Amino acid sequence: GESYLIPEIARYDRAEDVDWAALPRRFALKCAHGSSANILCRDKEALDIPAVQKKIAAWMRRNWFWASREWPYKNIPHRILVEKFLESETDVPRDYKILCFSGEPKCIIVDFDRYTHHTRNYYDLNWNRLPVINRHPNYEGEVSPPKCLDEMLSVARALSRGVPHLRVDLYEVDGRVYFGEMTFFHGYGMEEYQPESFEYEMGSWIALPGGKAKRRNGKK
Repeated sequence: GESYLIPEIARYDRAEDVDWAALPRRFALKCAHGSSANILCRDKEALDIPAVQKKIAAWMRRNWFWASREWPYKNIPHRILVEKFLESETDVPRDYKILCFSGEPKCIIVDFDRYTHHTRNYYDLNWNRLPVINRHPNYEGEVSPPKCLDEMLSVARALSRGVPHLRVDLYEVDGRVYFGEMTFFHGYGMEEYQPESFEYEMGSWIALPGGKAKRRNGKK
């Protein structure tokens, strides 16, 4: 429900419409129609507003569909969202990405220090670290599971019900779960994993409609 949504401060349809004077000192700004199009503002006084506005304008002109042919991007309205800046003991909250298949979570990706020294770990549902490397090096320190892990998994199950594959991104701040985003194509379906066997394992989790996969030419 709405209790999981990050409080929204403002929304705009054009970069030039952003009312910088009305925004608080700290906020998170993102474009609703793309990937990695976001700005975390810790101090508005230190923000180079003309440069940021130019960057946002470029994002608003871009259609992410043409980069990787992910169809949900093609016709989505281009919009700028400004949300409350979520603060935690790690400055920026850890990003918990739950990979779900047909409504069942299978593993959890945790991103650490995304905007400084980005590292990433994979965990099973019992919080055992998996020997997987994907895009970023592993974080080698001891990591306790989030206090709200069971609630996170419950939210992920509800959101992914009836969907062959869905990644549900969540945050935990002060014992509360917040919704980040959902994506139907984790890593646009083209990322590599070490070991390669993990790619096959993920493939085994996908149940396609009809139960059979076909090649492009129609043959099995």
